Amino acid sequence: MHTNTSKYNIWGEALKTLSLSHSRAVTTIPDPIHKEISITCFEREIVDSQFFQRLHFILQNSTTYMAFPSNKNTRFSHSLGVCHLSGEFFVNALRNATPKDLGSFLNNASRIVHELAVKARPNSGGDLRTAWKESISGHSGFRHRPSLRIRDTGLPVESLSLNEKFPQPTDDEQVLEDRQFTAGFLVDTLWQAIRICGLVHDIGHLPMSHSLEGAADKLKKRLEILMPEQFYGINSEKEKSEKVDELFRQISGEKQYLGVIDEFSNILNIAYPEFTSKDSVIEYFKKKYPIHEKRSIFILGVLFNNGIYEFDGSKGDYRTLIYYIAFIILISSIDVDKSSKSGITNIRKINNSAFRFLKLIVAGSVDGDRMDYTLRDGHSCGSDLGRFDVQSITQHAVLFTERASGDFRVAFFHRALPAIERFFVQRYQSYKYLIYHKTSSRAEYCLQHLLAEIIELCLIDPNHRFSRYFAELGYIHFDDNGLPRIFPIFEEAEVPGERTERYKKQVPGIDDANLRSFLEWMLSVIGLRRSERNPAVKIQIDKIEPLLKIVLRREFEHVYDPLKHAGLRPMMRKQIMKASSGSGLSDDLIKKFELDMQSALILRSSHRNEALGKLQKALAPIIKDGVQFITGEQVPKIYDHNRAKIKGEEVYIAYNGVAEDGLIKVRPINTVSTALHRMPRLYEEEYKYKMFFVAPSIKNSNIINEIDNLLNEVIKEIVKDFLTSALINVENEEYHVQSRS
Repeated sequence: MHTNTSKYNIWGEALKTLSLSHSRAVTTIPDPIHKEISITCFEREIVDSQFFQRLHFILQNSTTYMAFPSNKNTRFSHSLGVCHLSGEFFVNALRNATPKDLGSFLNNASRIVHELAVKARPNSGGDLRTAWKESISGHSGFRHRPSLRIRDTGLPVESLSLNEKFPQPTDDEQVLEDRQFTAGFLVDTLWQAIRICGLVHDIGHLPMSHSLEGAADKLKKRLEILMPEQFYGINSEKEKSEKVDELFRQISGEKQYLGVIDEFSNILNIAYPEFTSKDSVIEYFKKKYPIHEKRSIFILGVLFNNGIYEFDGSKGDYRTLIYYIAFIILISSIDVDKSSKSGITNIRKINNSAFRFLKLIVAGSVDGDRMDYTLRDGHSCGSDLGRFDVQSITQHAVLFTERASGDFRVAFFHRALPAIERFFVQRYQSYKYLIYHKTSSRAEYCLQHLLAEIIELCLIDPNHRFSRYFAELGYIHFDDNGLPRIFPIFEEAEVPGERTERYKKQVPGIDDANLRSFLEWMLSVIGLRRSERNPAVKIQIDKIEPLLKIVLRREFEHVYDPLKHAGLRPMMRKQIMKASSGSGLSDDLIKKFELDMQSALILRSSHRNEALGKLQKALAPIIKDGVQFITGEQVPKIYDHNRAKIKGEEVYIAYNGVAEDGLIKVRPINTVSTALHRMPRLYEEEYKYKMFFVAPSIKNSNIINEIDNLLNEVIKEIVKDFLTSALINVENEEYHVQSRS
């Protein structure tokens, strides 16, 4: 990645530089959810870019429209909504904070902002305060107006002035005036950065949203079979697993995405004072960030270097500062380390608390992202599901300092409790009844499997006409060594022939439209095809054809879901009742067996994998006859306070009184809300393991009877093994709940 002055685009072509005649002007965009969204000059530059405009053609939910035809909302409108809500959320959290909490937060943030500001203006030395006044000053609407009372006295707490300067001097330190920023400058600048985070959080999404990422995960599991030459001489299972991870990172373009870490490496030491090398951040970025988030942060770096508007002098420096802050917010995450007694990795220890607080507003348990899509998905489906009082939540957000750790966290005043409860319930129900609808979910699993099979076809025969066209569109690229790269952003997308440059330039525009056009073309060619000479390619195309008809033509006679009506739990219950009949066991104990087995299959991946292995072994004869076996899971979207606490995303309820130490007292929401205290139970009750069988006109064949019989036999065997083990424990009076042992 290289820096330019906006005179050339990312392919080195000269372009006309646009400028904003009034940098303080805002552009208003009508929105059905938030009525009206205003964007600043810095945001407009992103919105007008080709990367963001592409989101017009990326559906928020790839196949939900099959069940709800009006569900055609896009990542474009959603990203604008997240930008809007994140800004509102942030400003209100600071407005409602106590002077002590707010002052401490601004002190913490201002020290890093100053260091970033020095990096942002190495040459021009422009006055960032002037640039702020000429662009976004006052746009956040921030005023410190806490509706708080000092306990016992009932007196209101004092407000903090917008002209208050930070960082403030201490007994041991004097701060030069030129190192200080006003509260107004800091809040507006952080507000602008967090809104940009909301804008770009989905900018790297692949076509069909998460479907291509799901396809990539399926591909990863087959790398050892598809690329055996990469595994010659490796016998250890651990080494094979490490090789799979390394190979997949190469194939998914990780080296390219890591360029953004190098791009911003000059500010990492500022963001992380205890940070001596960027290896820890790189390792965390490689392993924990999903593909679309890596792409999003990478594109943030591209936009930083290749802005389409000309911001001269101090405005250009101020823009650089905003991008620096946005980058730090997006990489401010924590992770679980099972080997650590504290449960938190070194990333958490070196993380800056102020920026972690900002990340929670974009990506937390209650955040701008989840609130917007919950509202937008229900609205676009034509359903009442998803509705909640979003203004009550954002208006009653409050920044507070955690007493034990000193970290900055977000809470909500008790007035917002009904709205928060409704948000979690509506999010859970909208997933259950809309996103996980049986029609759209069948199509989604088939779509993921279809895309994985297409990529596999490209690996089997890179010169096949399907493979070449897929490469021309920018979805796959083979380097000089024949190693594939899937979903490149704009580099390395070389294809043979005269059209190379044209398609290379189209890569940033890969979207639902051109992917669907490719699939339509593929289906038409398959319908007219002659016999394939390559047996492996023929097998692959025979797999692809029914999947195309399901996804494009809604021909569900080619897919069979044995759990559609019965479900796994009722089938297990039936087998448990049969196996335990005449045993003299009480109904309560039989029910306990049923629940414990359900829990074991859900919470223990080893049990689930063992059961799946038995099923696949039993189905092997059928699968060899051309039946495809597709599996997946539907995880209920719930709020579990214990899990959220591990991630640092737990939700708190605050009360209006301020204690003697100047801090607000908060309580975990699960101790205040009975509904959310009980919600984790839904995980085991609502978790669904999905399985589908695909073959031409499978529902009109006798194969489904074989599938049902084999499935019953496997469940019977699993139940028998479980009961045998459980009854031994009962006889020894050692029986316990397996899922929690």
